[in-house]
Amino acid sequence: MAAHRPFHLQPARQMLFDQRWPVGRAAEAIDVSPTHLTNCLYGRCPPSPEVRDRLPILLSARLTDLFTEAALAAPYHGPRGAYWLKRASAGASADTGADSDAK
Repeated sequence: MAAHRPFHLQPARQMLFDQRWPVGRAAEAIDVSPTHLTNCLYGRCPPSPEVRDRLPILLSARLTDLFTEAALAAPYHGPRGAYWLKRASAGASADTGADSDAK
């Protein structure tokens, strides 16, 4: 069964292909997870603020040329996967430990 794609394939995917950017390398270059960038490109989620800010610079293109109006109009709700929950939890633990060491 096909994945849910509320925004359909985004123009940024073709532009990455045309400029010979593998998705993984592009994600690394703009400092986002490859999974998130893939989800944005295939219309599974709206682009995050990081993707909105950095991908146009990487591709020397306007944001409106990379994503459809619907994808840009949709609110981004942040990461929700197990990886991100684990990472956020670890970050909170590390922050707590750093604060207690400083006291």
